[in-house]
Amino acid sequence: MVSKLKFKGTKSPKRIHHHHSPRKEVNSFYINNQVIPLTQIDTDIFTKSTWTTAVGPVDLKDSTPIILALQRDSKVGLLTVTNDEKVIVSTESSLEIKPEAETVSFSPAIDRSAKVQRVEPTLANQALIAMDIGHLMKMKDLQGSRYLALKDYHSKKYLSHDPETHELGLSKVLTDNEMFKFTYDAKGTSNFRISVGKKSDKMKLIVTDDFQIRVIEDVDELLSDLNTFNIRVQIANSAVATDIIEKINKKDVNDDDEEVSIAVKELAKQGIKVNNKTLRTIRKAVREKRVNEVIVKIKERHRTSY
Repeated sequence: MVSKLKFKGTKSPKRIHHHHSPRKEVNSFYINNQVIPLTQIDTDIFTKSTWTTAVGPVDLKDSTPIILALQRDSKVGLLTVTNDEKVIVSTESSLEIKPEAETVSFSPAIDRSAKVQRVEPTLANQALIAMDIGHLMKMKDLQGSRYLALKDYHSKKYLSHDPETHELGLSKVLTDNEMFKFTYDAKGTSNFRISVGKKSDKMKLIVTDDFQIRVIEDVDELLSDLNTFNIRVQIANSAVATDIIEKINKKDVNDDDEEVSIAVKELAKQGIKVNNKTLRTIRKAVREKRVNEVIVKIKERHRTSY
């Protein structure tokens, strides 16, 4: 058994007991255009890159970094807050495009060959902190969507829509102008549409082909092609990756318990009583993958004690 897997920097969650009706266990996952059984997943794939494309609103977690990637024609960019607090689109020359072999995706809807599905930031200000504000604004997240504020990493200010200029800036306070609605709409090179404000279905966040950022009223969605974004999250915050790691850890624990049980039964057949100290020795041996060696030593000690 390997030591318990977890992503760097993550903390063990508090155990919460829920009473649910039994449900079928998911033991296969969609990874890089293949359905892979849990037992065949190589967790090394999680170490080759830091970011993955969000599979839906479930990945837009409170207080976690996200990147707002976009592709216009063949150009790729990231929404960025500059050091002088201007909101721009970083171009490909300042970004990292991972080789396809080093990327991890959990959605069947995306085109893994597209650069926007492989882009990663090189600077802290190319990522934004997602803040779940639906409850603060007394707004309920609808199925397939989530209300967020977007916090700049350095200034700790929020991205804000200026209703006079229809441009994006920064604000220290939260109002309707700092509320962004992310609606899941997965396609080959994008996965979300973004609108702005409490009544946000009509005011759309638009990025033009020449990377100009505007907030425009577009009820008829005539500019829908310019309201497409590919939201990427850190793999450590991905709901699918977290589920995989938890299931692998659970399987390892179950496998360990079975090995311990087999070892105890074998000793019992030899008339060897297993006390707490011996049980701890066996469990440690199972973790270190040397249980057979330890069982032989226990049997030898038992024989020589007579």
